[in-house]
Amino acid sequence: MIPDNKRMGMAIRRLRMQRDLQQNELAARAGIDASRISRYEKGHEFPDPANQMKLAAGLSITWAELIAEYEGLEISVNEGRVHEQVVEYESGKSHERAARHIAEALRIISDDRGK
Repeated sequence: MIPDNKRMGMAIRRLRMQRDLQQNELAARAGIDASRISRYEKGHEFPDPANQMKLAAGLSITWAELIAEYEGLEISVNEGRVHEQVVEYESGKSHERAARHIAEALRIISDDRGK
């Protein structure tokens, strides 16, 4: 899948505003420069996986929840397959394998919700 800068930017902005945070507040919480947050939100830049995880932490959500917002999915706490793979990804055990599993789990969740 080709990254969609605008869609990711809208997801970040939506999540930030839901938490009543200014860009500089999210930047401080995530450890990312405020100008970069602005570039993400405007769709000028797509955050790499490391910054996606920092953004998620700054928003007090999981990386899977950030990706689900980007993909337009809803994730419940009980969808453990995603959570387990995110924990594996964040622990650095196998980024590529975990990322594939996360994508597959999100696809299955999306398919299930479409039925």
